[in-house]
Amino acid sequence: MRTLPQLPLTWIERSAVPVLTRAGESYDAGDLWDILECVEWNEAGWVLFETSAGRHRLDDTITGRVLDVSIDGLYWHHVDVIFQELPDKKLDGMVIHILTRDRGLRRDHASTGRRPSVVEAEVDVTLPAPIGIAPKVDSVPVRLVAALHDEVGVDESVPLHLEMLEEQTRTVFAA
Repeated sequence: MRTLPQLPLTWIERSAVPVLTRAGESYDAGDLWDILECVEWNEAGWVLFETSAGRHRLDDTITGRVLDVSIDGLYWHHVDVIFQELPDKKLDGMVIHILTRDRGLRRDHASTGRRPSVVEAEVDVTLPAPIGIAPKVDSVPVRLVAALHDEVGVDESVPLHLEMLEEQTRTVFAA
């Protein structure tokens, strides 16, 4: 079980999910780089979607299972990345935890009769600055984080609005 830091939860209402997914799908790789470079490195985020925001393929080569799970939430934060080949160089990265309501994974995480509502399906590490290797930047979770940063509450022309419900809870809805 993962304990999240003191972080506000952002609830993405059903009306906002298609707007976010369409925005995320419209970005090319250059757009994704530009958006991710603008993310503050000490910033973290936690969102839950009222309805699934897409699918994510898990390829667990250890168990031999390949699963296609719904993306029902995301939690992202900064991480320092050190490669074996570059031990003296610390790179800024972003870790995206993909949360799902998948029944099988929830059952796997159940303890003493309690089944969590969402569980972590996979962790995805993204390097927001190219370093001469081909980083994995083009994935549905990365596109969703980019759309959340780029589209929510920007101006009146974007139909997504952020409302504070209380200190630790916010909601995003489409106008």
